[in-house]
Amino acid sequence: MNNSITFRRVPWSTPAEFLGVFDSLFSTTNPDLVNGLIHLHAWFLRAPSALPPAIQSTYMLLSLLTPACDEVHRSGPERRLALAMALTRFVNSMVDPLQTSMFARSIADLARQLSLPLSLVQLRHRSTHEELPSETVLLDSARIAVDWLYTRYWYPTMNQMVSTTSQPCPSTSHDVITDDIELEGLRNLLKDYKRARKRELIDATESLSCRQISQKLETWLDQRVAREVRNYTLEGTGEGGEEDEELERERRAIEIFVQELSSVGNLVPRAIKKRPSKLQARLAPGLRDLYLPLLLDLHSKYPQTLVRALLDNLVGMLITLPQDHHSVPSSMPSRADDTHYLSCAGWIIELLPYVDRASLEVFLKCLLSNPNRYCLSIVKMLTTVDDVIEGKQIEGIQSLLGVLQLALNQPPVDVSDLMKTDDELRQRFERWEAACGQSNRPGVSEEMEIETIQGDEEESENGGTGWRLMGKSDWKNCPIGVLPDGFLPQLHN
Repeated sequence: MNNSITFRRVPWSTPAEFLGVFDSLFSTTNPDLVNGLIHLHAWFLRAPSALPPAIQSTYMLLSLLTPACDEVHRSGPERRLALAMALTRFVNSMVDPLQTSMFARSIADLARQLSLPLSLVQLRHRSTHEELPSETVLLDSARIAVDWLYTRYWYPTMNQMVSTTSQPCPSTSHDVITDDIELEGLRNLLKDYKRARKRELIDATESLSCRQISQKLETWLDQRVAREVRNYTLEGTGEGGEEDEELERERRAIEIFVQELSSVGNLVPRAIKKRPSKLQARLAPGLRDLYLPLLLDLHSKYPQTLVRALLDNLVGMLITLPQDHHSVPSSMPSRADDTHYLSCAGWIIELLPYVDRASLEVFLKCLLSNPNRYCLSIVKMLTTVDDVIEGKQIEGIQSLLGVLQLALNQPPVDVSDLMKTDDELRQRFERWEAACGQSNRPGVSEEMEIETIQGDEEESENGGTGWRLMGKSDWKNCPIGVLPDGFLPQLHN
């Protein structure tokens, strides 16, 4: 056993239980939040001394922020007092463990060490020594405190469980827990970002909340990349160069992010009326402004992998469609909608200008090699967008598009005609086989040879080609290149 491993008592029995409580507490639906708070109360009863202060503060703050949990229906002063007490205890419980020196340090200094917002420290001082702040200020501060707890405690704890359960073990249950934790955490982050971004588009003062969630998504990607680096170190180096290996690790790390982002409810709106009904050079502002800032921020951090991986996913989805777009496979019911593919095509047009020239050519070849109506529409639309395709390539691409479009619009081949042609060829082959079988009878070959010679002679006499088949007795040995009469032609002259 490794002596460096330390054990501590926790109120949850398994990482899966912690994951379930995490999902409930930070869910977008009120019933799930209430269930999460009930589970936290059970943790209080199960192991009150083992409950971390961060979980205690989360329970107190969320109970006050959730109307369904406020059973007393406190009046204004009582509610203000409860919020002020919860925030004061939250700040004290976070900074007290750092007060270890002989001389006491200021609360602001300790909070700065924890990256705790200074506004919460000031509110603690005001709630303790001055008049209580207004209920609006207290509610906003409580939300800031919950966001800080999410970023500084809940999410890191979840990722610590990921790193623990991802170690090699005989059972595969740990891998399942790891995947569930990562996927559910990412889904919650994307939901929070979408909600915060919509508020920001309506009210610019909400930009801070949206920026904080964007940073959480960056943290998620950073930690996943770090995990891939750790796994790469354990597995050993590959045959490729160090730079190629680094890009490959980044690509694997963001693959799950790209798959979730391109699903219905994110880049593709869940409501059909919010999806594009026809392909245009630019997406609708409501959809474009919702996710493009996030993609550009992440693209600046992962310039060679993120946008390319997202395009690989979107293009790969479209090129698998048949050329006849009406015959969508029945195994894809959630994507058998024209607006879904138009949304994917719109994002492809939006993101292709952000890849390098070599990657752009690869995607163009891929789209042109699978000419269904979505792929051809994307390439045709790209020729109208400035500075995406070089001018000397546009003319050739347009000519190729015309040919592919003409082929795509051709009526389908009737299979019955092909079957008739096949039957006719089979009958001809059978007649040929019968004739060959008859020619193998004794005495038949000499008769056919004589008839052939006589026919050739008659054809020559009647003004034919002049060629005739010589009999076997007329053949004699001669060097290669010498005519039968012994003449050696001087072909080089």
